[in-house]
Amino acid sequence: MKREIRWNLRDGREAKITIELITSREIDADGPRVTVGTCERRVQVDVDGLVMGYSIERIEPQEMSGVTVTGRVYGSRMYITSETMDRYNAAMAEIEATPEWRAKVERERKADAANAEYEAHAARMRRACSEDMDV
Repeated sequence: MKREIRWNLRDGREAKITIELITSREIDADGPRVTVGTCERRVQVDVDGLVMGYSIERIEPQEMSGVTVTGRVYGSRMYITSETMDRYNAAMAEIEATPEWRAKVERERKADAANAEYEAHAARMRRACSEDMDV
């Protein structure tokens, strides 16, 4: 799934945000190429084909040159208007609503719960072992 958001800058150049949901990729397995499943978002911001960045950060609304900006391309001086950020947020919500993304979030939630359970058990064992050593 791929979504593109296009608009023109004041100087006439075309800007584009590409948001892509990647569900598989090909990796090198020490020789043969193997396709593995994955679930990740890829964001890229271009201006006239020149990559400006790979992430957008939300910022507090502020006025710049008579326009309200609410986003910034991470690591650059390119700011994004509130209208474009609304379109970006809608595209991100659309990707996050896919079954693949929801399954990924559920797997991460289960992994976090299993990790918390393991850490609690490890802490109990450390306490139990240290109490035995105090005798």
